[in-house]
Amino acid sequence: MIRSALSGDGAVREYQVRQTKDGVDVDCVTGGRLDTAVLAARLADGLRQAGLTQPEVNITVAEAIPRDPKTGKVRRFLPLQP
Repeated sequence: MIRSALSGDGAVREYQVRQTKDGVDVDCVTGGRLDTAVLAARLADGLRQAGLTQPEVNITVAEAIPRDPKTGKVRRFLPLQP
């Protein structure tokens, strides 16, 4: 659901999602104007449908997504840290 919402938005070029206790924090590199409020609402609706009662979704427009120094790849989804 998260991947579909992000890849379906034409302004999102790259993204990284960090799971939080109550939802997700998302960094997006854009190639145009990104309506963060609309995207956050779409993600929150999907999280509600998945069973999270009051999801918190934070979206930040970033210049770049950090790459793993060993592989050079972007980790798209980062799980909740203990």
